[in-house]
Amino acid sequence: MALDGAFLHILANNFKNAEGAFVEKIYQPSKNELILLMRKKGFNKKLYISVAPSLAVVRFTSAQNDNPPAPPMFCMLLRKHLGAAKLTEVFQPALERILFFKFSATTEMGDRAEITLCIELLSGRPNIILIGPQGKIIDALYRSDLEKNTRIIQPGATYTMPQSQNKLSILSSDFNELANIIKSKTDVPLHSAVLSVLDGVSPLIAREIAYLTANDIDLPAHLCNTEQLSNTLLLIKNSIINADKLCIVSDENSKVLDFSYIPIKQYSPNYNFSVFDDPCDLLEEFYSKKQGAKTSEQKAKDVIKLLKTTKERILRKTELRKKDLKKCENREQLRLYGELLKANIHLIKNGSPFADVQNYYDENLATIRIPLDPALSVAQNSAKYFKEYKKTYSAEQTLTTLIEQDKDELKYIESVLESLERADSSAEIEEIKKELTLSGYLRPTKNSAVQKKNLSAPLEFTSKSGLKVYVGKNNLQNDYLTLKFASKGDYWFHTKNIPGSHVIVATGENEIDDDTIVFAATLAKQHSKAADSTKVAVDYTRVKNVKKPSGAKPGMVIYLTNKTILID
Repeated sequence: MALDGAFLHILANNFKNAEGAFVEKIYQPSKNELILLMRKKGFNKKLYISVAPSLAVVRFTSAQNDNPPAPPMFCMLLRKHLGAAKLTEVFQPALERILFFKFSATTEMGDRAEITLCIELLSGRPNIILIGPQGKIIDALYRSDLEKNTRIIQPGATYTMPQSQNKLSILSSDFNELANIIKSKTDVPLHSAVLSVLDGVSPLIAREIAYLTANDIDLPAHLCNTEQLSNTLLLIKNSIINADKLCIVSDENSKVLDFSYIPIKQYSPNYNFSVFDDPCDLLEEFYSKKQGAKTSEQKAKDVIKLLKTTKERILRKTELRKKDLKKCENREQLRLYGELLKANIHLIKNGSPFADVQNYYDENLATIRIPLDPALSVAQNSAKYFKEYKKTYSAEQTLTTLIEQDKDELKYIESVLESLERADSSAEIEEIKKELTLSGYLRPTKNSAVQKKNLSAPLEFTSKSGLKVYVGKNNLQNDYLTLKFASKGDYWFHTKNIPGSHVIVATGENEIDDDTIVFAATLAKQHSKAADSTKVAVDYTRVKNVKKPSGAKPGMVIYLTNKTILID
């Protein structure tokens, strides 16, 4: 569900724990994200704010975020006005999707001033607005268009609230009165009537109110039972106030669907509920899972598009080469024609359109008809067939080599795409971009030196027997782990004929135990294109048996004397 006003009310109460804390640091990891590190005695948390249209949220977070090499202008502005400021109050107007964080800050002149950070999580137009004394806007992440918008969000303008929808609050209104107003909405389903009357209620909760009231989401509003509807509204109010039923809803395949402050009954009984005590923990879990599959595509959209375009081009080129290679299949016949014409040159008359000769390569000496060019002599026709034979022979060798090169390049591109799907930080994306630059797919950028400092580290695990296991997150890391980091006696794992990570088990010259083999092979499967497949073959061998061919692209290796384990 969207982060509605009621859930934001629960968050606002949670944020009051931060009142009295000082702003220690401010970061802006991306265009739509903001992080305030807040600290006081016994309190040290990061306030995360996102105003991305599909992921608008505000919460405390423990996640590590990658920051750009140079802070954006809006981040610099916030540091100027909110650096070392003290949070004095957090409040939400009614059940609006708006939060105000009031700070006591020090101006450049050394005077105290009240600065307010306004977080608007409005559908379709979320924003972060910095408001100074007397309600004057200092600046905003997104300024309004003076020609198109009646509500002015510009430096120097007076901040005004968005236009109210004049809905009723479930926290302060009489339940019987609310039930009667909802019931008076004729010719509309009950959930639509609830949505049009109640403030701060998302479509999910509106449907749930209808389901709990009448066990029928689409029941006409005027047909519902007033007393039952009133009891349901009381239940919702208590859930908002107590915040003791916070949960995430996921389907049978553990795919997260929604979050709420009440258990959702309208879904299948096979759906699962994860219960949380803290609303920020719930939101962090929900958005990390919801966003996980999209992270790399959002951060590396252009790179993915380039790789997919390159892949399509290679596939088309390979098909044309295969067609040309098929034309070379009759090259032995061309040589045969040349040999037979040369052997029978004295028996064939010049200017003939064809020649019928015995095929002395055939055990039955069958007669074969050879097409001739009447404008050429028999000797010239023989030489022409030999020339075409040599030409197709060279073409066959070249095309076969080129098709194999195309296969290798496709395999490499698939491995990079697989790495991008698993990338979950800007540093990892930048490392993959660096790899593509070294491979010639991307042009070097001015920030190459800066990007080099932000390279991420390989994943590290420990098996039950205490052995260290390392997993590469992209092809550059794969090369580093296998060719530089690992000892010759360590063990190397990789999914069989499937793009994925190199997995290294640091054993030295010692043998590897069965539990660690299964553990490392499972990691290889999980960090491959076959992560969601069953019965995946994983090859493993000593690192000394793994070689990198000369000129091979990053991550591409060959290996010998391996064993294979099947991971289900």
